[in-house]
Amino acid sequence: MLATKNKHVRILALGTRGDIQPYIALGLGLQQAGFDISVGTNANFKSFVEEQGLPCLTVEWDLVTIMDRMDQEIAEGMSASRADRNARQTFLRLLRETLPSLVEGADVLIYSFIGTFSVPHIAEKLGIQSIPAHLHSYILPTRAFPCIGMPLLPLGCWYNQLTYTLFERLSSLAMRPALNKWRQQTLHLDLYTKSMFAPILATDRPLLYAFSPIAFPKPADWGEHVHLTGFWFLPAPKTWQPTAELLAFLKGGPPPVYIGFGSMRSQDTERVSQCVLDAVKQTGVRAILATGWGGLMVSEAPENVLLLESVPHDWLLPRVAAAIHHGGPGTTGASLRAGIPTLVVPFAPVYSEQLFWGKRVAALGVGPDPIPVKKLSVNALSSAIHRMLEDQMMRKKAAILGQQIRAEDGVGNAVSVLRSIL
Repeated sequence: MLATKNKHVRILALGTRGDIQPYIALGLGLQQAGFDISVGTNANFKSFVEEQGLPCLTVEWDLVTIMDRMDQEIAEGMSASRADRNARQTFLRLLRETLPSLVEGADVLIYSFIGTFSVPHIAEKLGIQSIPAHLHSYILPTRAFPCIGMPLLPLGCWYNQLTYTLFERLSSLAMRPALNKWRQQTLHLDLYTKSMFAPILATDRPLLYAFSPIAFPKPADWGEHVHLTGFWFLPAPKTWQPTAELLAFLKGGPPPVYIGFGSMRSQDTERVSQCVLDAVKQTGVRAILATGWGGLMVSEAPENVLLLESVPHDWLLPRVAAAIHHGGPGTTGASLRAGIPTLVVPFAPVYSEQLFWGKRVAALGVGPDPIPVKKLSVNALSSAIHRMLEDQMMRKKAAILGQQIRAEDGVGNAVSVLRSIL
């Protein structure tokens, strides 16, 4: 069934490769359903988007550069909180300066969490629809778990609910002055007096979450406008082929363990990389290390380790024995879908979606407890690897969950929701 309304839909997806890839899958689903669709993203992903067959508008800045600057400031002695604040201010300034070029010609804006405090306001100025579609729940209040970014304390429902109120007030203090200056001086809009979370709290439009209700059931206190569609997976390009080296390695012995931390970087990347190599040696497993985005820095490896810059998760992960990664929503979805045990190594220093998914994986019984990168050791990692390979109940639960997630159509569900209102 083709879309009947000739509205031009623009998906705004900014950030890292992991932030952007699910939105490309959503864009392709909308395109196949007959929607007039394009993507606004960072310039370094222009070729990636266009190779998928989607029109693309870009801005020149990228989030990784901003995060690299934050890491440099911390290394030079600046406090982590101040460096983080500088990074957020830089990001919001660049986003608001470049948004007009990304939204030109659009009738509907679908935006990731990264646009929460900017996109709805420019949509208000232009008089067009804006629809939040996020990879994780960051600020939608619930009694089920605390707000991302707030302390993770075992104090129950009342505390969980309170964290959202506190975070909203802190966000308001930090961001409302700059927001209202932008609204008045650039957008020529009135002062914003609503909750900073208002675009997420609004019940007159759908709120899409790109994760599985099987892996994470919908909290009872979320409204009917909240849709857990299932993960948005982007298939490997039809033209993609594994290298002869990769095929030979996979055929050359028992299924390996996949280890990759995406674009996550830390002050001790060398320590983390050596820890990974030492744990692989200690356990005697075969391993594939994904080094392409900087999360691991390994130049030489023994014969039982294969180094890859990048490879489509949907092709590789079903062919490995277990996965170790940073717990990004997209990577977590891919490893759960593959039906293999998963260990999450969160890099974020506070309660984040990485730690959330790490704990969720453990609660589902499909992986060990997460190991924060600061606590990563050879013995802890070796123990987790042994458990993922030897715990037959864990492996059975992972296989069953993988079957269930593979039966979902996250993109199709999201398209159905959007078709109902566009």
